Amino acid sequence: MTSLLIEGKIHNGHRIFEGFILIEDGFITKTGLSYQHVKAGDKIKLANHQIALPGLIDMHVHMRDFQLSYKEDFQTGTRAAAKGGFTVVADMPNTKPPVNTVNSLIERDRVARSKAVVDYGLYYGVSNELNDTVKKLVLGFKVYSHEDYYSPLKDLTLKTIKYASLNSMPVLVHAENPRLFENEVRPPSAEESAIRDFAFLSRSYSFHLHITHLSSAQGVQAVKEAKQLSTSITADTCPHYLLLSDEDYAKLGPIARVYPPLRSKQDREMVLKALAEQVIDAVSSDHAPHTLDEKLSSKPPGGFPGLETTLPLMTTLVSKGVLSLDQLVHLLAVNPSKILKLRKHGFLAEGFVGNVTIVDLSEEWAIRSSEFESKAKYSPFDGFHVKGKAIATIVRGSVVMERGEVKVSGGGANVKSYN
Repeated sequence: MTSLLIEGKIHNGHRIFEGFILIEDGFITKTGLSYQHVKAGDKIKLANHQIALPGLIDMHVHMRDFQLSYKEDFQTGTRAAAKGGFTVVADMPNTKPPVNTVNSLIERDRVARSKAVVDYGLYYGVSNELNDTVKKLVLGFKVYSHEDYYSPLKDLTLKTIKYASLNSMPVLVHAENPRLFENEVRPPSAEESAIRDFAFLSRSYSFHLHITHLSSAQGVQAVKEAKQLSTSITADTCPHYLLLSDEDYAKLGPIARVYPPLRSKQDREMVLKALAEQVIDAVSSDHAPHTLDEKLSSKPPGGFPGLETTLPLMTTLVSKGVLSLDQLVHLLAVNPSKILKLRKHGFLAEGFVGNVTIVDLSEEWAIRSSEFESKAKYSPFDGFHVKGKAIATIVRGSVVMERGEVKVSGGGANVKSYN
């Protein structure tokens, strides 16, 4: 039997206490205030400025791999996750080939299992192939509204949504209505329109709708109104929509290109306000690596790496009093576990998986993209001064990252295999 004892300040998903967590064979078997008579094979004692949090979950990442492994693969992507403090990553299906057939799904799971150093979940695209294998292996479905719904694929999208509803699986939506695009411009009204359309579908077909990477004030308002009519709607946003605006394009250039695009300062302020007011339920990185040559080309793709910057950017907001530590824990662990129906994640309590993120809340440092574990060694946050850092990432009781060093070469598992 393997065992790990963590002593010190702990946020268990409900509250902070001074005490201990005992992890045995991957699961938390005991927590309490006094650890004097608790025995374990390994022990971690936290310093005063360190705290153990429920293992962080990034519910929106692109691990690339397959034919896009030159951009990222499950080994480098999950190493980035481990360094950034994430114990679980949920991978999007817009790969090459896409994960929208049972065969590609089975292969995706095999590749992930052979390379991942943290645990992972998989999403499935809109598809005609909907069976028990899909239900067994995936967390939910991803709909790219501009490609899947406002298109000839609409009927297939509705079929997928009905399957999700019947099996109580969430549907994550990239919400942009292309009918409102203006040449290359993707205005906030496109996001608002798609959110309203999918909120109506959610009520009509009774499925859990999750709007991902919410970016605008109009989008926030649409989510707020949708939530008043249904309890089956959630949303996340990303650090770049909280901390950057379209004014940063002048300085950052194509490095900052992302979809949905960066918005105005007023949009940014409204998204941050919605986060603080719990209109937005979670924060994801939308880790979307490309090669630097691609980003600096005449037609740069949208997206950039985010797994190694998300936590420190969020702890910096905590240090500034914009968010509380309790809010951070809910945004990065508790709520993602609930949205994805990971019933053994999100809390540090007996019977839960022994996934823990240890954070030094006092460490001040500068983001250096050249030091990333990701293959994509650039970031719109390069040089940002931040406060707070993951100093250990523990997955099912095993320390996979400590003090910036990834200590394992594999061992990641599909979260559906034990939830």
